[in-house]
Amino acid sequence: MSEKKTLPTRRQFLKGAGVAGAAGAILPLHTKAVAGARPPKRAKNLIFLVVDGMCNGTLALAHHWSLRNRGEPLNWIQLFDRSDMQRSFQETASASSPVTDSAAASSSWGCGQRVMNGSINTTADGVALEPLYSKAKRAGKRTGLVSTCTISHATPAGFAANVSNRGDEYTIVRQYLERSVDVLLGGGAKFFTQVEDSGASIDYFKKFKDSGYAVARNKAELNALSGKVGKLLGIFSEGHIPYALDRENDASLSHVPALNDLFVAALNQLEDSPEGFVLQVEAGRVDHAGHANDPAAILREQLEYDACLPTALDFVEKHPDTMLILTTDHGTGGCQLDGHGERYSDSGPALERINQFKHSFEWLERRF
Repeated sequence: MSEKKTLPTRRQFLKGAGVAGAAGAILPLHTKAVAGARPPKRAKNLIFLVVDGMCNGTLALAHHWSLRNRGEPLNWIQLFDRSDMQRSFQETASASSPVTDSAAASSSWGCGQRVMNGSINTTADGVALEPLYSKAKRAGKRTGLVSTCTISHATPAGFAANVSNRGDEYTIVRQYLERSVDVLLGGGAKFFTQVEDSGASIDYFKKFKDSGYAVARNKAELNALSGKVGKLLGIFSEGHIPYALDRENDASLSHVPALNDLFVAALNQLEDSPEGFVLQVEAGRVDHAGHANDPAAILREQLEYDACLPTALDFVEKHPDTMLILTTDHGTGGCQLDGHGERYSDSGPALERINQFKHSFEWLERRF
């Protein structure tokens, strides 16, 4: 009888990877691979660039769209030609299901253990597990979270918060302030006005400002904070950041920055951290477009994520003591480029029809 093999835990996987990590999909990650060279030194900085809800079909759809419409492959696909990248798969089941949700997936990265779907760094019996950012703070590192979802959503929260219910975003916002996450950029203004049991309303934008954070509420205010401001809070929508497709075609959304704008702003604030930094950047709405079966929205969200890769690679080139992880947590909606027409000859032209979409299903629902 052959010996039974067990899968490594996420903690073991990331520890063994050195300057590479993986979760759920093909993952090109930055490292130098030179024959006879010494192992790379311990990274000072970590950039964790996650596209929430991307399955391989989503990646393929965006790649072939890019080939047909731009004449070049995705930035992600171009990484496969580089010898200094590591790639791998990771199984991402939660403690309660073979299909993980974003809360359990991000918690697994954030605390190194499987937890139940719906919980953030909390066991089934209510024990709070120390999140990654608390450890980073003890090591003197600065921390940042960037997302196109509410900044208190499950994926960013998985690196910094502890709640038994991922929907308790008011508590997550309070914990961000209490735990001094240095940079917070995303959506979710509705969670920054909180009502206590006494009925008193508390303005958390003011509380963050009183605690030394510079605060931006639109693209112009963010651009005005291009200098070093120490701690930065930028919240650009009541709920999730509007889809990239809608921001491209609705002038009323021109005040909302793109994901790469937020990424650049975060790096600008964190890059000179004496002891280094840990930064999670999430393209969160690929997941939502997948749930909605919205092909145009999911394509544009994936392309917006892909536009962040040159920024990340350029930063790593200039700061070689930086570990870069590109990953996803799960695939949402079963997005797939399918065959159409005789011998699938119409598949390419059918793909072009996505270009006729000007708005997401979400935008249409709100308008009509």
